[in-house]
Amino acid sequence: MDADWPERLRDTIQRVGAVSVGFVPSGAVAVVLSGSTDKLAATLESLYERVVVPSGARVFAVLSGGGSLPDETRQALASLPFISALQFADAATDAESVRHDHAEHFPYPARKKKEPAPHANLLWMWKGVRDANALRETYEATAGTTHRVVARLRTDMEFDRAHDLAAYVDLEKYALYVQIGRASCRERV
Repeated sequence: MDADWPERLRDTIQRVGAVSVGFVPSGAVAVVLSGSTDKLAATLESLYERVVVPSGARVFAVLSGGGSLPDETRQALASLPFISALQFADAATDAESVRHDHAEHFPYPARKKKEPAPHANLLWMWKGVRDANALRETYEATAGTTHRVVARLRTDMEFDRAHDLAAYVDLEKYALYVQIGRASCRERV
């Protein structure tokens, strides 16, 4: 990513903030977003236009690499009307917890012979997904509501091309769960 991504992200947040004035999430769909903050500079507008607006989704995000952002940019991102919760992961302070989290949740015993230590980016990715999902769960407990569909997305996904929105809630690929009536189908995160 280019060195000017913080400025580009700031400008993108301003544009999305202007067009999202008055947006009210439907409450039926939640997006659990994780990934690198610098990628969001290129994908935030498309995420809003192609995923959030058509679905009325709330976004719960845990982003890495946001430590270099000015507080003003962080606050502007958090105040977008579709962002319901936002956290920034800190590589300097969270590295050991990421390794411990991985060992606790995803030991992958069959792969240990081939790959005894998974790539650090994968560890961060899965921890980000779980942490963003925890933000959603906290929101639901506090608000006394449940989202019918919860989809997990990454900041580096290709939002700029045309997408079938149903693909984002495909249980095999992205959905953490889809609740139908009283029954629910859950996939491990």
